[in-house]
Amino acid sequence: MDIRFKTILDLVKTKSYTKTSRNLNLTQPAITVHVKSLEQEYNITIFIKENKRIIDLTDDGNLLVDYIKKVLLLERNFDLEIRKKKQKIITMAIASTLKNHPLINKMIENYLKDINPNKVYITYQSNNLLTNLDEGKCDFVITDEIFDKDKYQYRRLFKEEIVFLMNPQNPLYQRRNIGLNTLKNEMIMISSSSFFKHLDKLDLNYNIVELDNLINLFLANNNFIYCDYQYKMAFFDQCYKRFFIPELKAKDIYLLTNDKLNDIALTHFCNY
Repeated sequence: MDIRFKTILDLVKTKSYTKTSRNLNLTQPAITVHVKSLEQEYNITIFIKENKRIIDLTDDGNLLVDYIKKVLLLERNFDLEIRKKKQKIITMAIASTLKNHPLINKMIENYLKDINPNKVYITYQSNNLLTNLDEGKCDFVITDEIFDKDKYQYRRLFKEEIVFLMNPQNPLYQRRNIGLNTLKNEMIMISSSSFFKHLDKLDLNYNIVELDNLINLFLANNNFIYCDYQYKMAFFDQCYKRFFIPELKAKDIYLLTNDKLNDIALTHFCNY
């Protein structure tokens, strides 16, 4: 960072040329030069003064400080990225629809046994996974999204079936087969907005509501009669009855990257 920016930030805190010169190990004349050079460069006055003592920032001074803070943040982010690269930290972004999926969790658990966990950073996201991959914000993505297979290196992890879950208090609970037309009369509650893309066969007459922590609500309310749209394996060990909807296709789950150098790593992860 420009040393003059550091000078301004310290002066904002201390309001004293003497203290800032001591904090930055600079002479007071040097502090004065830093301030005056910035004022001349941008044709502004940075500080409001009274008897040569700093009272506050001017409006232009506030704009300058906001800019300096943004530059400082960018510098810190750059430093973090450089350190991550040198430490070979692997960043993996996973679709939030797959957050509690036992098969994926097991794969990651086995993967981390062979790799230092401190060098793997995992995040769950409801959107922008492919955008973040394109921008280099992550190395790998596990997703159920549709993507351009000519653009990325990828491996299919598995195929997952889509199901509706119901509380036993629901009158439909005793029925073995439930069609989509029947579900038009039910409130379909989903735990992530990204599930909407799987409901493309359901017309606008369906009642669909997004709700966080839906499973906790199932457990807490015995009279809860609504449906939850989820993946089969994600709730394999749950006590709720599963209703398979044949009109809804199974979804492919993929691990992908846009770096050809990571192709071997894709195959390695899939072995788990």
